[in-house]
Amino acid sequence: MFYYIERLISISFREDFNTKNITDMAQMFAMSLNLVSVNISSFNTENVKNMDMMFNDCKKLTLIGISNFNTLNLVNIDSMFSNCELLRSIDLSSFKTPKLENMNHLFFECKSLTSIDISNFITKNIKNLFGIFYNCQSLRSINLSNFDTSNVSDLRYMFRDCKSLTSIDISNFNTKKVRNMSNMFYGCESLTSIDISSFDTSNAQDLSW
Repeated sequence: MFYYIERLISISFREDFNTKNITDMAQMFAMSLNLVSVNISSFNTENVKNMDMMFNDCKKLTLIGISNFNTLNLVNIDSMFSNCELLRSIDLSSFKTPKLENMNHLFFECKSLTSIDISNFITKNIKNLFGIFYNCQSLRSINLSNFDTSNVSDLRYMFRDCKSLTSIDISNFNTKKVRNMSNMFYGCESLTSIDISSFDTSNAQDLSW
């Protein structure tokens, strides 16, 4: 809808902008390179299944209003915020995701992100967490103790180049089905300790880097 509108700086919507029947918001604002703020908290997203790359490459975006999103039918959020280089925080506390299947590269290259709360995410159907926090250089801690990874097979590049990360809680990760952990913690130069005592690597094929 607003893909690659280079001069767009900010956008808000009237309350009567009716999105009740919308199922797909993929790439809705993607490549809006000068977009600084967008407030879509009033959107009715109860039927939305796909938000793939919704804000991808919004490199100047600093404010996203999505605090009231209903995500009960959401299936795909691959690369939803990828390359939002100036975004410091996102309120995802309303995200409850019982049908979620895809979230690769979710915060890929979010270099300015300092904190993130995804404690209400339901991840039981997720099979791949490839590059979800890749190059989140400013992120200091991540609590993923609520993540159900019982069906995950790929953890590649998950925390790669999280240079400021000092604390990660992945103590409850179920890695029985994981085959690839390549580059999982590569470049985490501030990390002083990590508890992976629960990791089952019986099916792992790649632990490189």
